[in-house]
Amino acid sequence: MKPWMVSVSVVFFFLVSACATTPVPVGERANPVVQTLENASYRIAFEPKKTGGNFFRIFALTVQNKGSGDIEIDWNRTRYLYEGKEAAGFVFQGITPADVSAGSIPSDVVPGGGTYFREIAPHRLIAFAPIRDKSIAPGKSGISAGPLPGGRNGISLALRKDGKLTRETLEVSIEVLY
Repeated sequence: MKPWMVSVSVVFFFLVSACATTPVPVGERANPVVQTLENASYRIAFEPKKTGGNFFRIFALTVQNKGSGDIEIDWNRTRYLYEGKEAAGFVFQGITPADVSAGSIPSDVVPGGGTYFREIAPHRLIAFAPIRDKSIAPGKSGISAGPLPGGRNGISLALRKDGKLTRETLEVSIEVLY
């Protein structure tokens, strides 16, 4: 065998064996499964959700108002947290890219005694299908929530009650499984 063929064979062997040993993620799990916070005024639940696969892509947010007055959720001040640091805002169905870029996402109101539910995704993890992608069905969006990264994922939720702004922080730890 020629020396160059031996060298190529050795390099090929190492490349193939390196690829064969690289772990491939098979799913994720969250701890806790649902993070809750409760006080005399409200109860908040924050839960990562898997949509169409084994990986978390969105969060389910539930706010239960225990009082008689309204609670306002200020989306322009609410932030996605990654590893304890502010990483982006949140987006959800019904808002426009113009709302996000202008910082004019309408607030949501939880009436006294009411319960609010919304699925939200971190703005920085949104995936956009290329304009040339013709596989998107008519009436469907070319925007989807990208996978949530492993590590501490959370929300700094901006709530306004009786004119006073309060921030509540909830986090879950997402573990990537191999």
